[in-house]
Amino acid sequence: MATLNTHRFSIAEALRFGWRTTLDNLGYFLGIGILYVVIIAGLNGVVFKMNAYSEGWAFLLAIVAFVAGIVMDVGLTVISLRFSDGRRAGVEDLFIHYPFAPAYFIATLIAALLVVVGLALLIVPGVFLMVLFQFYAYPIVDEGAGAVAALRRSAALTRGERWRLFLFGLLTVLINIGGALCLLVGLFLTVPVTLVSRAYVFKQLQLAGSRADQMNVSGV
Repeated sequence: MATLNTHRFSIAEALRFGWRTTLDNLGYFLGIGILYVVIIAGLNGVVFKMNAYSEGWAFLLAIVAFVAGIVMDVGLTVISLRFSDGRRAGVEDLFIHYPFAPAYFIATLIAALLVVVGLALLIVPGVFLMVLFQFYAYPIVDEGAGAVAALRRSAALTRGERWRLFLFGLLTVLINIGGALCLLVGLFLTVPVTLVSRAYVFKQLQLAGSRADQMNVSGV
């Protein structure tokens, strides 16, 4: 008798999708990756040099660098979501979604604080919270959720799949470690693979949740 597969996503399929999508759009992802690194490294380099002349200007530039990083992280979230839907993205998508930056920053801060506290409490609670909140960025840019709502949405999406999501997260970490070991150059390949794979998993969980809601409404 066949066993019914009740899982809402496939780890193997998510990683295959991320790999295939990255290879099919390798030029785009390399360009985005290089641009991201150049901007962050350039701004931080200016901050370092400016610190020798004016701590005030260095502090202001450090804020600019931080904000730029937040904006581009939001952009990467949007880009990965678009590719997970089979759509394309442009270079401008790295920068133009800044209206989501405040909610993203607040959610990141809350999640980071909770994870740090959890890690201080025998590590396991921190790891659990990492799994719980790993999708918070996507509801912000895809559903227009606020910071707290996005964290709650992430927690709800992971319900029933947390052990498998932990395994998926562990695999993505190992993949990026492998990329880092290749003189860091490998990260230009592995980071897009894991970003798109994670966005794909989010979309699968989101779709499964929508179907469940429709069935509940229809009384099926």
